[in-house]
Amino acid sequence: LDALLVGDVEPGLARWGEVINSPSRWFLVPNLVCRDGGAIRRTPVVEAELSELPLPAYGADVYRSLEPPWDKLKLFEVEESRGGGCSCSGCTRFRGNRGVRMKPVARISEEIKHLVASGNARAFHFPSTVGDGAQAGAVAMVILRQGLDVAYGRADHGAGISPGLFPLLRSSGCEVMSFQVETGSQRLLEDFYGRRLRVSQVEQVLRECKHAGILTLVGLTYPCAADDFHTCEETLRLLQV
Repeated sequence: LDALLVGDVEPGLARWGEVINSPSRWFLVPNLVCRDGGAIRRTPVVEAELSELPLPAYGADVYRSLEPPWDKLKLFEVEESRGGGCSCSGCTRFRGNRGVRMKPVARISEEIKHLVASGNARAFHFPSTVGDGAQAGAVAMVILRQGLDVAYGRADHGAGISPGLFPLLRSSGCEVMSFQVETGSQRLLEDFYGRRLRVSQVEQVLRECKHAGILTLVGLTYPCAADDFHTCEETLRLLQV
């Protein structure tokens, strides 16, 4: 590889396109990792302001398959946050310099309404539920207040969301939640995966999510390199919640 754009691509992508044929000027592009002779050089990190990103362009002039008679499944991803991540080895979120950055709820609402109007969309996926789910609850309240007839799913890297939110999420159109848990063993969560997560907390979250009528999915690594008979049994027990 000659170069990689890392972190937020928006600040650097267009600039890189302008100088891509002049490698000596690549160092003017933010968020770039590139070769500098025999060394690897990284340019300054610039993080995008989520409230200022343009609305997504999913029109038929860009995606021909969205033209009538609608031969493409229209399930659109809506980004809520960036950065932060966690300390575990499996987290793919780019941490950045400012921790978790949340997109304003008003902007998320605007994006959903834009996709409904421009793409005749009714199904969405939120890939980055973080923390106790306060942002998820705020988005659900906006969907209900504005009477948006949508269905959506959420992904949570862990199970830190407050269990009391699930009835609200379900009433606003949430039909599926997926949780990346890795294992049902408390020892492996802490020592192998580096997760600040309690199995008892995971069990409560999964139980309340199912009770609210939301399809509940769990991502596990089974067996992992550190599993033994007992930890495998603990993971299988988690699936019985």
